[in-house]
Amino acid sequence: MFDLGTALDRAVKTWSVVHTPFLSPDRLVQALSTLEQRVDVQGLAWGGYPQAERGRLAIAPRELNLEEQRPPPCLGANHRQLSF
Repeated sequence: MFDLGTALDRAVKTWSVVHTPFLSPDRLVQALSTLEQRVDVQGLAWGGYPQAERGRLAIAPRELNLEEQRPPPCLGANHRQLSF
C-alpha cells in the first residue's frame, strides 16, 4: 500500500524524483494538499489519459525542476513498482 510520508522522506533523503502508483482522484487531491503545506518538497500530478480518473504523482525536493524531468509515460511489464 502506498504511504505518502515514506515517499516524501525518500524524495528528500535521496534528492530524487519519486513516482507514486496510480492514485484515486480523492487520494491524489489529498496528496497534493499535503504537498502544498510542505516547503521542502513539491509534486506534479501526471499520467493516464486526459479523461482518466486516476493519476500518478511525481514528488521531488523543491530545488529540482519537475517540469524539466518529465516522468516516464509508460512502464513496461517487467517494471517492478516500489512498495512504500
